[in-house]
Amino acid sequence: MRLKAVLFATLVLTPLFSLIASDKELADKTLVSWVTVANLQQRAGSILTIDDNARHFDGIVFGELSPGKWMAGSEFFLRTQKQQEAWPMETADAKTLVQIAIVYRGMTVTTYRNGVQYSQHRISQAQPFGTGSVIIIGPRHFANNQFFAGQVDDARIYDVPLSVDQIVALQPNKESEIKPWAWWTFEDSSVRERTGRFPQIRLTGGVTVEGGRLILNGEGGLFAAIDAETADAIATLPAAPARPVPQVGMVLNYHLMHPGGDSLPGDPNAAYCLDGVYHLHYILAHPWKGRTSFSFVHVTSPDMLHWTWQTTKLQPSFTGHGMFSGTGFITKDGKPAVIYHGEASGRNQIAIAKDNKLSAWDKPFPVAVRNADGTEANIQHWDPDCFLIDDSYYSISGGENPPLLKSQDLKTWTRVGNFLQNDLPDVARGEDISCPNFFRLGDKWMLLCISHDLGCRYYLGDWDARAEQFVPQKHGRMNWRRESQSLFSRNSWRADFFAPESVLTQDGRRVMWAWCATLDRNDGAMSHYTIQSMPRELSLSADGQLRIRPLRELEGQRFDQITLNDV
Repeated sequence: MRLKAVLFATLVLTPLFSLIASDKELADKTLVSWVTVANLQQRAGSILTIDDNARHFDGIVFGELSPGKWMAGSEFFLRTQKQQEAWPMETADAKTLVQIAIVYRGMTVTTYRNGVQYSQHRISQAQPFGTGSVIIIGPRHFANNQFFAGQVDDARIYDVPLSVDQIVALQPNKESEIKPWAWWTFEDSSVRERTGRFPQIRLTGGVTVEGGRLILNGEGGLFAAIDAETADAIATLPAAPARPVPQVGMVLNYHLMHPGGDSLPGDPNAAYCLDGVYHLHYILAHPWKGRTSFSFVHVTSPDMLHWTWQTTKLQPSFTGHGMFSGTGFITKDGKPAVIYHGEASGRNQIAIAKDNKLSAWDKPFPVAVRNADGTEANIQHWDPDCFLIDDSYYSISGGENPPLLKSQDLKTWTRVGNFLQNDLPDVARGEDISCPNFFRLGDKWMLLCISHDLGCRYYLGDWDARAEQFVPQKHGRMNWRRESQSLFSRNSWRADFFAPESVLTQDGRRVMWAWCATLDRNDGAMSHYTIQSMPRELSLSADGQLRIRPLRELEGQRFDQITLNDV
């Protein structure tokens, strides 16, 4: 079968924290830009877009549905007029400056070219833009890889719908009677935003500012603006270097990949299906207070294939410590929660979300463990998992045979004993159980985990409720030795399939990811440019064997099926 090209995160604004670009919601508004068009045959780039970083955008887009025509771009064309036959083609040459303005007034969207009405149409519902919005020029939307080629002399947004007379009165690089909500003139080779609302600007993909204009090459050039609150939040984080944008004929990316390049994304963590939306986190290393620390980047998806980056809440400035591996679970009262190792805190930690969008969390608290006699338990804290059996919470921490902990309220924990009742003969001496995820699969229990030397592996077995122990019956591996790696020394292996995480889908399937921890290297060194594996479905066969199949949603990306028989 062939696969449709699915492109994930080709753009490079690092979506680690709240991208708040508004102190009020904008529904009625005016977008205005003065531009030259380098190529009248180009398609689907934007000269000014407001994007909520969550699939919604309104923008001034050139040539997306009809070559050479301006239109009000929007996600899935929800606020776009598709019938464009009567609209005039753009004829200005590459040296002629053109003013394009789009006015959103209630349910009416009107486009003006040089102060003359170009088009007008009705929409069924306006899209407000507030918390989470950013301003971009180049692509029409963060998830697209088509870019505008030309020069922008002045770009501005008004938080009111302007009249035609007010639009005619506007002049590039000059103040207007009504103060813009956001405004760039690019004078003196500066990208400074004149109202002060957007102090943080990212230019990537070869964008430059010359002669008082923003120069866009149409080949990956992106201008992105972030507001003052966000700029303060991400001041300690590095800008993500640009990744090449795939062109026609290149192999496109089917995997979840962090935007940018050498940014050391890592373990997938804390996966949920909440209100029909899939949530996944993954670890990202970044500077914090003069050293390297770690955050949980948050992404969401309707289908586990197309991902949107959300506000990253689980990060050191909120938790007070770095975020090392853990898992997500649901509390007895139905709240999403995460258990993880607090890097440099000496303890595993638990945080509980305030809503199903995971947009706010209560402050994390440590897992405090005591023995049955009330004395403090001496256990190793790393890579925890938490799961409910009947009415009790259980947790395990890392180790060859992890300690099993029990609680009724997540605050008071008692050490029960060893988690494994026995180990299996094909497990090498010294293999640790880390990045664990324990869940029901069919009529068995499955422990999905790694050993640090040999990578992703799993156990299948039963839960002994009386002894409160896992009784493993089968063990298998999901990572294999490369030909260049030693047969005899585990330490020379590189675990390419690593740090698994799973989620139960809304229709009852168990789906897992793992971190593909190296790329294009056979020297044993870890690449800083990694991806998450394709999601895969886990199930048991009639004889109790583990079955792994591609994610069912991938079928929607296939076409031109060919069936071969008797091969």
